[in-house]
Amino acid sequence: MITVVGLGITLDNLTMGAISALQSGKAVLLRTDVTPVAKWLQEQEIAFSSMDDLYEQTEDYDEVISCITARVLRAAEQSDVVYGVLGGGGLMDATVQAVTKAAKEQDIPYEMIPGVGLYEQAAMQVGGLDNAAVIAAIDFQNSRVDVSRPLILCELNDRVTASECKLQLLEQYPAEWEIYVTNQRIALEELDRIEHYDHLSFAVLPALPNEKAEMLNAEQLMERIAQEDEQEESVLKNRLVSDAMQVGEDAEEGLSALLLDIFRLCRYYTDRDEFTLYDLLTDASYLMTEKEAVKGGTVTDSMKDIPKNCSALLRADRVQALAKAVGFDWDDPKDALQKVREEADETEEVLHNADKLPGELGDLLFAAVNVCRMTGISPETALNLTTEKFMRRFAYIERTAYAQGKDLCSMTLEEMDALWNEAKKKEQFT
Repeated sequence: MITVVGLGITLDNLTMGAISALQSGKAVLLRTDVTPVAKWLQEQEIAFSSMDDLYEQTEDYDEVISCITARVLRAAEQSDVVYGVLGGGGLMDATVQAVTKAAKEQDIPYEMIPGVGLYEQAAMQVGGLDNAAVIAAIDFQNSRVDVSRPLILCELNDRVTASECKLQLLEQYPAEWEIYVTNQRIALEELDRIEHYDHLSFAVLPALPNEKAEMLNAEQLMERIAQEDEQEESVLKNRLVSDAMQVGEDAEEGLSALLLDIFRLCRYYTDRDEFTLYDLLTDASYLMTEKEAVKGGTVTDSMKDIPKNCSALLRADRVQALAKAVGFDWDDPKDALQKVREEADETEEVLHNADKLPGELGDLLFAAVNVCRMTGISPETALNLTTEKFMRRFAYIERTAYAQGKDLCSMTLEEMDALWNEAKKKEQFT
């Protein structure tokens, strides 16, 4: 008789049934002794053996499973055995699948005593997991997961495994997506930066809201479009008009073609730094928000509905767009630019006043965002362009200094500024 026992994740997870089986006097085999239960068995003076040596004999996972199965069945031929595995002890464990299948084929009776599994342990941490998918990290390579369902990624044995899983997950989840790793909350991008990993380590990724999942799918489609041969703007626009006229014939097919045309045109403009898909969706949101603000409710209520966790630039832009919807705006961008100058003067006056400076700097930034909005330029895009430009020029300073055998830390500001101006001139002629 083979008694398969689920040992749970921690010692507290041991059920009365599991304790009874382990204390029954039968031969005890553990899949691994790297578990709190092994120490407990030693304290109880219960003899056991583990399969850890088999993992050291080969790196072939399937071969390890076969060797474990053979050892359990050989032991069962001699006497009744208890086979203990981490987690619930159910068929989600590859060795349990193999052992029970072989036992059935050889007419060896078996029973199963379930324990607290990884699924239950993870669910307790995040308040429930409806319809979650469970995947072992070793099996995760090239897997495509349904981001609309929670995901439990188990057996994060080491940092390398965690890093490989992270890179693959970042293709489907945002880097800042909050996940649960064993007993802590972290951003997905930090999955390979925690202190300790072992066979008990697991990660829980909550399902993505529909809008986030749709945005990621849109970005993936944009990446595929980027691999196509570029077409002329006029060709893309003509195809969009043609496909728009055919929407009435087959709505689903026509709208799909039209959406693809829009994405291709968006990619065309993105490559020329005119606007991005995110800018396009943001502008569409503004149009809706402005109409809703005029229809009913107060503008202040609409402003409060803008998520506080979006970027400060974007939030300022949306607030200003709502104010514009009811006429609280300048007619000429020059007036908005003059406001920037006024705010700059006020900031200069309090430059050494730690209490007032944050507020004045905020006014200055808010005024600059207003100029961007009135001239039809996304403040996010504008700031990113400048940041990239700064990085290019600084890289030139670093490369040139290295070529001249100089250390940046020992150079004067005047010397670095001269190289900065060189970089600036070079960009003007490229």
